[in-house]
Formats: sequence, C-alpha cells, structure tokens
Amino acid sequence: PVRVDGTFQTAGLPPGTYFLQMREGVWPPPAEVTPKLSGAKVTISDRDIEGIRVAPIDMVHVTGRVVVDRSIRSLLTPASVEISATPADFESMPGPQRPGILKNDFTFEFRTWPGQGNIRVALRVPGWAATAIRLKGVDVKETGVNFQGKEMSGLEIELVKGIKR
Repeated sequence: PVRVDGTFQTAGLPPGTYFLQMREGVWPPPAEVTPKLSGAKVTISDRDIEGIRVAPIDMVHVTGRVVVDRSIRSLLTPASVEISATPADFESMPGPQRPGILKNDFTFEFRTWPGQGNIRVALRVPGWAATAIRLKGVDVKETGVNFQGKEMSGLEIELVKGIKR
C-alpha cells in the first residue's frame, strides 16, 4: 500500500525490471477524458533500492497532414480516416490512445504517450492505403516514431487509391 506521504515498500521481489504505474480516477477512463498517469521503470539487482520517484507522464500532442493527389481528393471522406499511434513494446505508451479524425483541410491531430510507437492509419473505405509515413521528411513507416515532449509536428501521411488490401 502507498502511505499518506507517498512512500511504499515492497519486499521479496526477484531481480528484474519492473514498471510502476499510478493511475488517478476511473480506469479505463472514458474516451473524452485524458487520464492522469505517473510511472517509473525500476531495475532490481541484488540489493534494496530507495528513493524511487514515480513521476507524471504527459501525453504528446501530435499534428500533421494527409497528402492525397488533388485529382482524387474528393473521393476520400475525411471522417473515414482515423490516425493514431500504437505502442512498440510494453514500456511505451502506458495508457489508452487518443486517436484523431482527419479534418476537412486534411490536417489531423491526436494524442499519444511518450515512447516508441508506430503510426496507425485506419481507413474505413475500401481501396485506399497509406504508401508513405514521414516525420519531418524522414520515412518512419517501418521504423516507427519516438514520441517525446509535449508537442510533435511535421507528420505527413501519403494516401493513394487503387491498392487492394
């Protein structure tokens, strides 16, 4: 249990890496609520550890745009495109994601947790596909993105029509 002053003690843990998380409020939170999380990564070897601090984790606000050939742009309904991030591993993104819907001007924004992740493009219309995902001009479709800081911009997703899934 966590004491009133925020301290706690756990005995008998074998050596290894542990992820401590504290969640405020109802879990999982409603979709319209940004959860309050705090966390710490702790590696235990052969001795007691003191002074571990579980620190707040803030979501990263990501913005970008979708690129579509102008000749077919009218064939894509912005509301049929959802953009979000998915975690690359357990360490990354400790809570629910906050996806974004494509706006009429083909820009988007979403919120995600700091850490390594991949861009997820959900297309609710057949025949469309993401052929490129770039962050500030660098291809990240296969390598993923290290989400960090409070704000990230410069994400560009290229969509084409005519590719069968």
